[in-house]
Amino acid sequence: MGRDGNMDTTAAAPPRVFDDLRRGMCTRLAPLLAEAIAAARRECDGLALQDPPPPGLLEDRTDLLLLTRQSTSYERRWQERFLQGTQGWPHTDGAPAQGDAYALVSDDELQAQLIGEPVIGALERRHADILDTIDRRLYSLAACLGSQSRPGNPFAPRALVQAYLGAVTVHDCNPRVRAAVLRHYERQAGDRLGDLYTWLNSELADAGYAMASGSEEAMLLGSVGIATGRDTVWSQGNALAPRASTWRPQAGQPAAPRRTPADAVRGNLLRERVRRARPADGAREMRAEELLALLSLLQAEPDALLAVRGQPSIGRVLRDCLSQVGERIGIQHGTAVPAQVQDDTIELLGRLFDELASSHALGPAALDRLARLTLPFLRLALEDAYLFDEAPGHPALQVLARLVECWDANPCELPAEQELHTLADQVAQAIIDEYHGNNGLFEQLLRRMDQAIEPLQRRAELAEKRVWQAIRGRERLAAARRDADARLHVLLMRGPLLPSVGEFLAEPWRQLLVQTWLRDGVDSVRYRDAVALGEAMQRLDADARSGVGRAVADGLIAIEPALRDCCAACGLDADAATRLLSGLVADLAQPDAPRTPQAMTPLAPEGDGFDPVTHGVSPGIEPLAVGQRVVDQRPGVAPRMLRLAWRSPISSASLLVNLQGARERLCTAAELAGAIARGELLPRPLPGPVDAALRRLEQGAP
Repeated sequence: MGRDGNMDTTAAAPPRVFDDLRRGMCTRLAPLLAEAIAAARRECDGLALQDPPPPGLLEDRTDLLLLTRQSTSYERRWQERFLQGTQGWPHTDGAPAQGDAYALVSDDELQAQLIGEPVIGALERRHADILDTIDRRLYSLAACLGSQSRPGNPFAPRALVQAYLGAVTVHDCNPRVRAAVLRHYERQAGDRLGDLYTWLNSELADAGYAMASGSEEAMLLGSVGIATGRDTVWSQGNALAPRASTWRPQAGQPAAPRRTPADAVRGNLLRERVRRARPADGAREMRAEELLALLSLLQAEPDALLAVRGQPSIGRVLRDCLSQVGERIGIQHGTAVPAQVQDDTIELLGRLFDELASSHALGPAALDRLARLTLPFLRLALEDAYLFDEAPGHPALQVLARLVECWDANPCELPAEQELHTLADQVAQAIIDEYHGNNGLFEQLLRRMDQAIEPLQRRAELAEKRVWQAIRGRERLAAARRDADARLHVLLMRGPLLPSVGEFLAEPWRQLLVQTWLRDGVDSVRYRDAVALGEAMQRLDADARSGVGRAVADGLIAIEPALRDCCAACGLDADAATRLLSGLVADLAQPDAPRTPQAMTPLAPEGDGFDPVTHGVSPGIEPLAVGQRVVDQRPGVAPRMLRLAWRSPISSASLLVNLQGARERLCTAAELAGAIARGELLPRPLPGPVDAALRRLEQGAP
């Protein structure tokens, strides 16, 4: 309705309407591919339990594992294929005509045709009624875009299936896996398309695009001008007026139902949890375009929301700023207030950004930018009811999470810290300056951040790898020496030995144990053979002392090759090895030769960094995951973001590195737990800042 109470016959701008529809459908359908891949993998895992398993199962599971690991890139590829299919519509039809369906030559295209056409037909039959309604509304939209022919439906099942076939090709997996994923894709799409097509039809109707049919269609798409048939098109019950549903109902006029997507489960739950008391009676509810206009005006002010400094609630300041802007354009204070859904969204966004600000170590400049980001994100939340249901995968929320991570505990002292902070500042300013409903901006900024952060992460990973490899090498050497010391100690405790036998066990044999432990591991055959050599030498000494000469001679002959190998491993040449063996034989041939308890000098000195008492994690402390971020906030030092780069499998020591991959702290398990308990180290949640904040709101918002 216009301000004079008459029907407004001007529909929303056709290009903007179609762009919103194509991006809305793309966003809502994108998760189907990852869900289909996961379902196919579960099905394949179930087949592995059969006895015998189906042929080719190993290859199928390998392909599905690769698809799962790269599901994010396949989802982006799907989105690109889907959006490409809608480009140029209605002048370039996004959905190829059925008559061209079998004009195929390559094996890839033939296989795609064979598995795709049955799925397309099944989905089209299942949703035939709603598709017919949408087609006729799209004819009206096409006419407004200047089309003189009947275009195809760029959102029909054919477009969805072709986007899948373009995203997952025969080069990505074998034909069996491709067809299996498509079956699950069909099942997922079949369950969801009904609601999505209902949403699409409602959006077209709300925008004022009628269901053209018969003479109306001929008039819309023929040579006769559109304006001459407008009254017929806007017949009773054919379509909603473009803006009628946004006004408060007038006297004597039935209220148009306010549509809130019921299946936006998470968003609706969050809004309900933060719902506040309704405003006093007598104030009208703002129309959606009024609130968006106030946001645009406020977003253009460079000092917007600076009043949030020192205030506990961004939402409260946001309401005050919107009210002040409204007064400047003639909306007197108290005469118009946001509608309930709008006010819930303002409260939700305010609490989300309050959580981000209070639970992260952000500097003053970062806090100011974060406050100003509430304006574009509030616009996004008002226009997209599914924003929080798609968290954390929505591009806008991914960008927000990366911004907070770049600012969090960043003192801008190291080059990498400076680069990340500057990048976050630039991206945040781009959102503040450029976002006015163009959702593609977030995808562009997300790619920009990924491209800038990737080389920094790669350099940091290389640096930290060098650090933990050096630590691991020292720890493994110390562990091998401790093991050799322990085994020698066991042999020496069994009784006195000939000095030559004791010297052999303490020197060549113990060095052989260390080398074999490091090269082959304690579970190897070579290591067990090395241990057996020492046991054999101790038994031969005991037999020699008992006068069992023949057993000693046979034993020496049996272990002579192992003795020579031991000497060679310790660097003795053939002559030196022969002299050592000759001395052992001569001493063992004398039963009455003096034997004494042998002293041992440990190879592993005390204080080598391994304390068995601290091996493990203290009770009550949640262990950090490798890769988890943690803030070092010791008194007197600026907070700095660190990362758990490596945990020793030998000593459980934890290596914490900075953003450049340089070593900051090497803690035992007890030291790490103590630092966390004292608050010197503050772990950041693994889901990321935005998703963690939303979870806190779900669980504990009053």
